[in-house]
Amino acid sequence: MVMHLSIYLLSFITLIASCSKKDTPGNNNTPPSNLTISAVVSTNNSGNVSFTATATNAVTFDYDFGNGVFQTVASGVVTYRYTASGTYTVNVVAKSASGLTISKTTQVTVVVTLSLIWSDEFDVPGSPDPSKWGYDIGTGSGGWGNNELQYYTSRPENSVVQEAF
Repeated sequence: MVMHLSIYLLSFITLIASCSKKDTPGNNNTPPSNLTISAVVSTNNSGNVSFTATATNAVTFDYDFGNGVFQTVASGVVTYRYTASGTYTVNVVAKSASGLTISKTTQVTVVVTLSLIWSDEFDVPGSPDPSKWGYDIGTGSGGWGNNELQYYTSRPENSVVQEAF
């Protein structure tokens, strides 16, 4: 009985010892360090910003662009286009292979110039300009259009450009 108890105790100790976590070359628990971020704002008012993040022992970089948009990149290099002018606080989290992190923030001020893409001034009496406008023609049945029970036509009297009364 004592012999069996000794064997069980020895087996238990061996099992516990073999399950302990050891630092081996494949088990790197070193956190990232030396995180740097550079941001180059495009001078053409397009909203483009080129970011470069580097860190020792990092395998991925999580970007929070300060406007609710997030992106993960392995290289640390990313170009992001802001759609509105403003000053944004960008947070970058560098992650190691074991999931340890370091973070840093930077601010970028972006100017975005909006440009007119298309317009129609409706300054010619008569039918709308057919090179700019077309007609949705159909009965509206079966959910066509926006599910209204209407009949869509191309009759000129249904659409006309004229001076306001």
